[in-house]
Amino acid sequence: MRFVTKCVLAVAVLVGCSQIVFAQSSKTSTTANCSHSSNGQKVIWTKVSNIKKLKLPATIGQKKLPTKYSVYTVNQAQLKKVMQAAKSANSTKQIVLPATDGNCIVFAIENSSTMSPELAAKFPELASLKGTAVTDKNVTARIDYDGSTLSAEVNQMSKIYFLAPWKKGKKTYYLVYNKEDAGIPKSRLESK
Repeated sequence: MRFVTKCVLAVAVLVGCSQIVFAQSSKTSTTANCSHSSNGQKVIWTKVSNIKKLKLPATIGQKKLPTKYSVYTVNQAQLKKVMQAAKSANSTKQIVLPATDGNCIVFAIENSSTMSPELAAKFPELASLKGTAVTDKNVTARIDYDGSTLSAEVNQMSKIYFLAPWKKGKKTYYLVYNKEDAGIPKSRLESK
């Protein structure tokens, strides 16, 4: 196993080091894990190395599989703990999300919910967060959590990618894909 730790001294002092773990199996495929601990909470994203074996459904409702994507799994109980802790206004939390290039990005996240306190009390499992990469303030994320699945939109240097749940039976997988691979046209504000 090879461990790569990325720390910027100022960031390390304020929020701690981010650790990205890459594990190589003895098989011909490589499995990459994104792992990060924040305030005693840990989330591990595991890349699925053989996507074709999954035989994911081509459509779910109106959504179609993107033309190119990576697939990850995550421990839902760990994710739920991190997301619920992130909703508290006490302090900024962190979460790691996989990126389209196979790397992982650690985001400092904070609550960005616009729900009234009464509505938030009625639906405590819902979380709406905004994030900024700890190593690059120009990389931002919008993260939504419904109590069981996470969806994220990441803007990285005017390039947008998504982390979206995709169900197969009772199992939830997460697809990571560029906006254009989903057939979504670029807005006039995005770089061409």
